Amino acid sequence: MKRKPIAIKKKDAARVLLTELLPYELPVFFSNHRLYEFVSQPPSNIPSLLKGLLGWSSSPKFTIPFNFKIERGDGRKRTLSIMHPASQLKFIEFYATWDHYVINQCSKSDYSLRRPVQVGSVYFESSLEEEEPALGDEAGDLAPSSSKEQRTHASSYFYYASYNQIWKFYDSTEFRRLEQNYRRLLRLDVSKCFQSIYTHSISWAVRDKAFAKKNKDAESFDKSFDLLMQGSNWNETNGILVGPEVSRLFAEVILQQVDDDIATRLAEAGVDQSQLRIRRYVDDYLVFFNSEEVASAARSAIEVSLEKYKLSINDAKTETLESPLISDLSIARDVVRDLLRERISSQFNWAEPKPGEVPAPVRPPNERSADHLIRALKAAIKTNKASYSTISPYALGLISRVLYRANKGLTKDAVATQNPHHLYQKLSYVLETAFFLYRMDVRVNTTYRIASILLTIADMADKFGSTGKILRQEIVDHGVSVLKQAHRASIGECEISSLLACLFYIGGPTSVAERDVIEALRLGDASEASYFKVVTALFCAQGKPGYDALRNAACDAAERIFEHRKVDIHLDAEATLLFFDVVSCPFARDGTKEVALNVFTKSIGYKAMAVSEVNFFKKFAASHLSFCDWRSTEELPALLKRKELKPAYD
Repeated sequence: MKRKPIAIKKKDAARVLLTELLPYELPVFFSNHRLYEFVSQPPSNIPSLLKGLLGWSSSPKFTIPFNFKIERGDGRKRTLSIMHPASQLKFIEFYATWDHYVINQCSKSDYSLRRPVQVGSVYFESSLEEEEPALGDEAGDLAPSSSKEQRTHASSYFYYASYNQIWKFYDSTEFRRLEQNYRRLLRLDVSKCFQSIYTHSISWAVRDKAFAKKNKDAESFDKSFDLLMQGSNWNETNGILVGPEVSRLFAEVILQQVDDDIATRLAEAGVDQSQLRIRRYVDDYLVFFNSEEVASAARSAIEVSLEKYKLSINDAKTETLESPLISDLSIARDVVRDLLRERISSQFNWAEPKPGEVPAPVRPPNERSADHLIRALKAAIKTNKASYSTISPYALGLISRVLYRANKGLTKDAVATQNPHHLYQKLSYVLETAFFLYRMDVRVNTTYRIASILLTIADMADKFGSTGKILRQEIVDHGVSVLKQAHRASIGECEISSLLACLFYIGGPTSVAERDVIEALRLGDASEASYFKVVTALFCAQGKPGYDALRNAACDAAERIFEHRKVDIHLDAEATLLFFDVVSCPFARDGTKEVALNVFTKSIGYKAMAVSEVNFFKKFAASHLSFCDWRSTEELPALLKRKELKPAYD
């Protein structure tokens, strides 16, 4: 189905707040949208404290990022970072000034599979019409001129070439042709690439090391980029933040020059493109070759070129594959896709009967059907040496698409209309299967996907009276059982936050007991207080009766954070985000808001506010600026759609 392109305001540099500066993996209700609205149309009478916190009245030399951990898959964790709002705002002018220069600096390498090629001008509304989802989440928009599938929504400031997800390269015609010419593949991973990048090395990449050292005070693209990346991270020169798209761009500029150096070294060694091909996806190098001697020369050239920029290869992740170069993951994905088509898609085939034809009813699944499908999925994953972290996002994406199409044609199905119990059996079957996949891989990515599935199931069931109520309760029961294992299973704050928002939306304002929320968030433990937990608790408690303990626990935790970090708290991203959300929250205690205002006023060096100023600031923040949009506590579908505009980090 052809979709209508929607124009982007190319001169709207403030849109980097929506595309470039936040990680993908965040609670579903967290975003920069209100900050973007505030910057795009600044209101009058902005309080001086707010100007100071945003760096408008005095720009801080550095800020402290908010670092948090997410599930990476297979029990691994990854640390991501959110920049302080004051640091984020500085990137608006940088993109407006240097966006075309970024493209120029990223045009050196023929190796790169993902590089910016054009400032975005159009995007397409997302759609679940397609049967086949990407494996995992995509990463950036493709240029309209690309022969590859274009990303369906504006997720980044730039268009990218040539692949917005590495597995699309593995499934491409280009990969197949490389495999035909080269029988072996060497995969090399840059060790802790973003954490190891020396920020000054961007000048070595853009110019050269000697010139950069001699002219270190000159105003330039590389100096500006260097200072911004440092300033967002304690003024550190060793390492850049992991998570924001802008960090990928910074790394890409450096690695483009690394690629160029590699090509030069190989040419000097007498190795040409008839002997090997090299491709790079972000920080992963792929070397296609036939001769061990050539592979050795390529590895040496890569290692020496990286070393110049203080980077190195991770030997533990180095591997050589023999032709055929199809991965276990690709095989497992095909098996899972066929299983879900056979067992789930067939249940929702709402074919329009021909005149005079009585459609043959599809036999609904019985109570054991989900067990049989789950056993088959387990076998497919184990037999093909895949993992739940690589299969679950893909499988949940398939299920989401099946349900989306089924919901559109639901009223056409005579059997479902005449016998709602059959629909209940089908949806319950899908629910069991989806939650199995989710339990095996609870991450931010899969939480977004399960939330989409649950919303569609509830919407379908609601069309048939009491069926909706029954299935909504089943959804809540499944979700609460996940929450109860949260601590034991080390489920992260972002995952818990988004799941709770989904359960309250589907089940109703009192669907999850207060004690279950408090236990899942562990708000009683002073050492576990954090921004995400406080905001999640307030988001769930709202002003509802029966949730006073949750609301008070959240405010107590917020006050502990404010009191503990009094010195230079205005430079701390986590505390500053919490400040804006607590002060703007209609459900937070007035006393907690006053503690926040007092601590931040002293930290930034302003005199204490009068009562009238305090009241004005609270009203102003509630009307104009927060990162949890308190106006959207009943708009989960819109919030999920908003999340589709951002790509996952992997």
